[in-house]
Amino acid sequence: MSLESLTTLNLLLDRATQERDRLAGELRRGEDVALRARRQGEQLDSYRGEYLQRWGQQFGRGGAIEIVHCYQSFMQRLDEAVGQQQRQIDAAEQGVAAVRQM
Repeated sequence: MSLESLTTLNLLLDRATQERDRLAGELRRGEDVALRARRQGEQLDSYRGEYLQRWGQQFGRGGAIEIVHCYQSFMQRLDEAVGQQQRQIDAAEQGVAAVRQM
């Protein structure tokens, strides 16, 4: 093999190594984002369950209609937050899958 061929192969190897390292870093960052999104989603789900349980017990003892309206409004916003977080989880996982396919 000639010196020129070896130089060309080394250059190609260096570029391939740089690309591999770049993609590995991108994958790690994407996996971290997805993990944080899943954890936050789990926390929201847990909070939602605790909130439902706590207020379910409260309403069992009776409550003013104003409190019921506040509860319903908050639950609606909480459900929206859970849905938004799930969309963020899905997007992060799709990003990780796209990097893995590169």
